[in-house]
Amino acid sequence: MRVLICTDSFKDTLDASSVGKCIEKTIQNFEEQDGSNEVICEVIPLSDGGEGFLGAFREVLNFKTGKFMVTHPAHPFCDEVNAAYGYTEGEHSIACVEFAEAAGLELVPIERRNPLKTTAVGVGQLLKHIELTHSPEIIYMGIGGSSTNEAGISILQGLGAIITMSDGTNLSRPLTGGDLFNIMGIDMSPIEFSTPIALCCDVNNPFCGENGAVAVFSPQKGAKTFEMRSELEFGMINVASLLSISCDQPCFGASGGVPGGLSALLKDKLNIKSGIEFLFSMIGIEEKVANADMIITGEGSFDSQSIQGKVIGQLYQIVERVKGSTDMVRVICGKREPLDNFKNSHVVALSEHCELEDCFNKTEECIERVISLKTDLFNPYLH
Repeated sequence: MRVLICTDSFKDTLDASSVGKCIEKTIQNFEEQDGSNEVICEVIPLSDGGEGFLGAFREVLNFKTGKFMVTHPAHPFCDEVNAAYGYTEGEHSIACVEFAEAAGLELVPIERRNPLKTTAVGVGQLLKHIELTHSPEIIYMGIGGSSTNEAGISILQGLGAIITMSDGTNLSRPLTGGDLFNIMGIDMSPIEFSTPIALCCDVNNPFCGENGAVAVFSPQKGAKTFEMRSELEFGMINVASLLSISCDQPCFGASGGVPGGLSALLKDKLNIKSGIEFLFSMIGIEEKVANADMIITGEGSFDSQSIQGKVIGQLYQIVERVKGSTDMVRVICGKREPLDNFKNSHVVALSEHCELEDCFNKTEECIERVISLKTDLFNPYLH
């Protein structure tokens, strides 16, 4: 009996690797009934380019981990951040970066989340350090989980760009989303950075407009009012004009418009990939699914978006294609939304069996508890 355990992170509680290892430990606690069926578990952390991207690729590539002290992290109230990144050495070397390590939403206290005041200058510093220190052939950067809506301009600033404001002065402090509307010029000539970058994400939203970065993603970053979103949107339109970016350009709305700013610098050296499809191709997910007798996946919140192209949804599609059925798939999540035309009986939510506070503060204990309660679903010796 082979059990494939591949989950996304449980946001604000456990990373994907920790979730998977907790499930594995609990599964292995089930007693074998007749001694004839050994259970072999394989744990693969998943990420679509957001939180856990670095950890997921560490498992696949077995790369070395570097650290860089980011002196301008996500927001002005934050101390310096020791951002991690991954790299390989030798021929065809690569580097892996998780945007959220330097400018992630989780770095900002909930009460201070405000994309008008957050910056990604530290991401630019990190990219510059990686090129100077390791000279990789390409940098893969997962850009989910950002706290920012700065159109990639503060990244350019971190790489060395000079930002001229409407009053004629050059901006000396880290640029934030609230500065976008007042930018008069972006001089990229001082930048000495040429490494190709592949941005890994799983959103197709345009740079601006009703489905753009501000409208869709800024509220979860703290832009709660119409006035805040309007200020950000006018700023994005200003940047689009300055850099000759089409507001309708697909994928350019990811991570607060990061692809837009970086495309102006890197041009054809910038590539945008589906984070989860890229990871699946690296790990050979179809072969692993084909060899599995039970598949356990999960994420913090399971809802209609989960099966519409996100991590779990794409995994389900692969299982259906390879196995012809998804009956062997089990889902563990923090909370869930019952879905039409879906086998909801195979979805178990921690919130339905544990106190809400425990779900956040004692997540591993809650996972162990629900698996132990739902032996009919999770005990591999019964299948």
